[in-house]
Amino acid sequence: MRAGPLKHTAPPAPLLDAAEFERLQQLALQYRSRNGRARQSPGPGRRHGATRGQGMELHDVRPYQPGDDIRGMDWRATARSGRPITRIFVEEQARRLFLFIDRRPGMMFGTRRELKAATAARIAALLAFTALAEREPVAGLVFGAEVHHHPPAHSPEGALPLLLHAAAAPPGAAAGPAQTALREAITTAAVRQSAAGALIYLISDFADVADGRASLADYLPPIDRVQAIAIRIVDASEQELPASGLVRLAAPEGGAAVLIDTSDATLRRRYRERMTAREDALHAACARHHIPLYTISNRLELPPQLEALL
Repeated sequence: MRAGPLKHTAPPAPLLDAAEFERLQQLALQYRSRNGRARQSPGPGRRHGATRGQGMELHDVRPYQPGDDIRGMDWRATARSGRPITRIFVEEQARRLFLFIDRRPGMMFGTRRELKAATAARIAALLAFTALAEREPVAGLVFGAEVHHHPPAHSPEGALPLLLHAAAAPPGAAAGPAQTALREAITTAAVRQSAAGALIYLISDFADVADGRASLADYLPPIDRVQAIAIRIVDASEQELPASGLVRLAAPEGGAAVLIDTSDATLRRRYRERMTAREDALHAACARHHIPLYTISNRLELPPQLEALL
């Protein structure tokens, strides 16, 4: 009995490839330049650190101490007082970005242009490339069937592993939901250290917050003075159920499928009311945490929707 030839199944394609990331990098740079966001100074980022150092803004003057940089000597004050006086400056530090990128089953959904997870990866790339162009390090957490933490990167090449994980091929049906709880992933020491002092972008559909299964606080690392922005990705059919006749639906996490008649106007109205209530709940959660919320459609071009953030 002769065995037949072995069949090789090609691995699933990633949501975005290297060529698309290169295009997004050029798009981010072009959009940044066109909107006058290019930095005039080649120096580091735009915020002051909490420590003292060799920045440009004077913090204090005090008697010279062994180990002080001689370049900080205040010679006029030294001459007046008759003892060595040194100047202390505010240390300039680059603002850091931390990207939380949701790849749970609900993000593997899309009825128009692409999956919400693909849109999330594009958003992450545009934000990362814009920040890196301004010398702002980028760290992140990709949360899905697997959890990947990426420490701060200072170059597009360094940030590429984060973006590749964000744009990886959708997991197979056998992968199941993430084994690590969201709160557990967010509270690890590595994530807390990377997110401390950073501007945190939360990129998700926030479905669990909208329907009460989770709190927005579950997305935030337990650090002081959290500065976060929520970017919610929506698909058109999640906002308005199309009248498409009989449709079979199943939850992203698995379970029995149900057959619904979308030509029923009453059903579509109740669905719209339910989606509006979920959206109101998410807006209320963001308001309680003083987090700005941006809603992004996965069927529209991204730069105009992200104009305020790029």
